[in-house]
Amino acid sequence: MYENVTGEELKALPNEEKKVALEELMGLYPDRKELAQHLGLRNNVLGILIAKYVLGTQFGGKKGSTNHVATEEPITNNEASNVFSTNLEAQIIGEEAKERITNIGNSLLDGKKYLVSLKVEEIEEVPTV
Repeated sequence: MYENVTGEELKALPNEEKKVALEELMGLYPDRKELAQHLGLRNNVLGILIAKYVLGTQFGGKKGSTNHVATEEPITNNEASNVFSTNLEAQIIGEEAKERITNIGNSLLDGKKYLVSLKVEEIEEVPTV
C-alpha cells in the first residue's frame, strides 16, 4: 500500500500510519540505504524516522535527559592534578555524534598533549535502551 510513497509524504502521515508505512517499506527494502534512496531521504533521516516511529526511541529534551539513546560520562577537570579526561560511549545518530565530537575537540587546549583513542562504527539500527 505504501510502496510508492515519497519521503515527504511519509513524514506528513499521522504517527501511527508512519509506523505502519515504515514497517511495510522495511519489508520491501531490507537494505536501509536502498530504502532511503527510494524515499528520496538521507540515510540518517530515515534512521531517525525508524528509531522514532518503529522502535519507539525518543529524541530531544534537555541534554542529559534519559529520553535519548546515549550514555556519556561527563567531562571532568581535576584542578588538584590539572588532569583533563573525557569518555564518550553512545549509540547515537550521526548529527548528535558530530556535535559531541566537535564539543570535545573544542574543549582541548592548544599546546597540551592528549592521548586520543576514537572508534566509530556505523550500526544498522539504533537500539532502544
